[in-house]
Amino acid sequence: QSHQLRMFNALNEKNIISAEVNYNRDETPTSMLLNSQLPLFTNFLGANALELSQDQNITSERIDGAFNYYHILNKTTHLNLAFGVNLSQQTLRSNLIDEQSELVNLDQELDINNRYVRFRYRKKWNKLTVSPGISFNSYTLKGISESSVESQFFFPQLNARYEFGSSHSLQLNYNQSLE
Repeated sequence: QSHQLRMFNALNEKNIISAEVNYNRDETPTSMLLNSQLPLFTNFLGANALELSQDQNITSERIDGAFNYYHILNKTTHLNLAFGVNLSQQTLRSNLIDEQSELVNLDQELDINNRYVRFRYRKKWNKLTVSPGISFNSYTLKGISESSVESQFFFPQLNARYEFGSSHSLQLNYNQSLE
């Protein structure tokens, strides 16, 4: 399941803003049934247990939002400042059951939040366009123990494109991230 919302607005000839929000959800249910009659599991399950089943459900949700400001300096040069957030959550629910009772109930949750500010400069010389940039990212990771870990990073970015003709080009992308 995926949803997307985008908005663009030209404030004037030299200033443009845009906003974007994306939402993705994925659910993966799985079940496994082990039977003591199977040769591999005869010794593992023992004489008392005839069936062992596992139900597992993994749910992943992600929301990405960004606000961009573009300042056009001239026909070949512009600046871009972006603010954004990526919120990810993954939930694992798992039950291990034998014929008589529930043996193990395992629920896990993992949250990863990324807040960032990105600056890019774009310049075009004839057939060559170069866009260097840098982003500052602040990550928060919250897991099983309910404690949070925070880290901050600067990441460089570079995009270069050379147009050979109307249908041929060569593009180089360099981007670092933790995702």
